[in-house]
Amino acid sequence: MRKRIVPLLMGVLIIGIVLTWSFPFFELISASFKSPADFFTASFLPEHPTTENFADIFSDPKTGVMLRNSLVIVTVTTIVSVLLGTLSGYALARLGLRPWVVGAVIFVLLFFRFYPRIAMVIPFFVMMRDWGLFDTPMAVILGHLSITIPFATWLMLIAFRGLPAEIDEAGAIDGASLPKRFLHLTLPMVASSMATAAVLTAVLSWNEFLIAQSLTRSNNPVLSTGVASFITDAGVKYGSMAALSLVICVPIVIFALLMQRHYVAGMTMGAVKG
Repeated sequence: MRKRIVPLLMGVLIIGIVLTWSFPFFELISASFKSPADFFTASFLPEHPTTENFADIFSDPKTGVMLRNSLVIVTVTTIVSVLLGTLSGYALARLGLRPWVVGAVIFVLLFFRFYPRIAMVIPFFVMMRDWGLFDTPMAVILGHLSITIPFATWLMLIAFRGLPAEIDEAGAIDGASLPKRFLHLTLPMVASSMATAAVLTAVLSWNEFLIAQSLTRSNNPVLSTGVASFITDAGVKYGSMAALSLVICVPIVIFALLMQRHYVAGMTMGAVKG
């Protein structure tokens, strides 16, 4: 009896946790179909369902600009971060650097990963203005890379450290050069960890608000800052805000689902330990 009750209770607990964490998303879906009057009622479901909120955001030409800018920023940030993070992680784990050097690099990586972003808003603003990049997607990309490259490097360093050093030694004995050992021996074995880094980097860049808000204006908005544009002097357009928020969720959810198999494999390999 105990063997049956314990799994049943665990299943109920897991379902309860999932529903609790999913409730805000269900509320977002409901809110995106609510009329302005529905937001002043206590009903969870819209009493007067409408698609006017979606018509409002898609009729605005800025929505297409925001979607394009966000996709460009996330794509470039993810590719560059995973590429440089993989190369840096391999160098730190396999090139025989002194332990104190590796330790110092890890400290710097963690510092740039966890420092308060608000502290860097003014320096980034001044640099982008002086370089002529203010209010451009490139400014946001550079701001995001300052966060995502240390993060990807840290993940890939842990992944490479988890591989036996004998793999590289066997390749060296067989006469393989360092680039060949990296490309043909080591890299395929950390592909899942690279997928993990790509998913986490893309999510971080897609959801980031502070840097994007500080480095862009009305000419080149992004989706994360576009949500805040519905807060006006005349009031808050909750329906349109919810509709755009739901649209923001779709691309990153699709990307995460496509990478799910590799992402889970990378997690189980210990790519995010430490």
